Amino acid sequence: MNKQEYFEISTKKDLPLRCPILNYCMRRTFTIYFFSDYYKFDPENNAVKALQKDGCLPKDFVEKQIDIQGENPIISKGDNYMFYRNMCPEVNLFDTENALFPGVASVAGEYDKFKERNRFTNNRNQHFSECSEFNKYIFDSKFVRTKLKPPITKRSPISKTLRFEIFQRDNFTCQYCGQNANEGANLEIDHKVPHSRGGKDEFNNYITSCKECNLGKSNKII
Repeated sequence: MNKQEYFEISTKKDLPLRCPILNYCMRRTFTIYFFSDYYKFDPENNAVKALQKDGCLPKDFVEKQIDIQGENPIISKGDNYMFYRNMCPEVNLFDTENALFPGVASVAGEYDKFKERNRFTNNRNQHFSECSEFNKYIFDSKFVRTKLKPPITKRSPISKTLRFEIFQRDNFTCQYCGQNANEGANLEIDHKVPHSRGGKDEFNNYITSCKECNLGKSNKII
């Protein structure tokens, strides 16, 4: 899968062209760490610190990092043979400095020095939308938005009997402008304390209003 094909998938799925969690994804971090042999020269065996030291990761990576979900990246390297799997597709595709198979969204592949042709074999392409980390990020984002969304409270319908009692109590007159039914006012029932501000559906919170005043008052408290 080349860059054009990769972008076409992003566009078709109505997603960003490139992975939006790229800078905070642990799978990408380990892919760079292994592909570029950081592990050979890292005495602390700490991928994040090693890449931050080289300026490959943002300073706030630890606070915002997205941990690996599912299978870990795996690589085995020797003088004559190498294989890898479960890597980040964007490193090979876009990061020419760290890629093993530049320009291809390869997440699994192998190299055999003794092959006469095609010594490097790409075993699997992948788009970031297939990554477990991206899908967890999307799931968590939707969960947070749902969790923080204020609960919807249903209004209790006003019965015809109760409506008449309120109109009768208020002399069939708008309590805001003074127009009454005899003058052609289109009367409605309004909440003194709006429902959106915690007003209850009860007799003492109902008030007679003409349609024009009710629209003008909106959710104000008068």
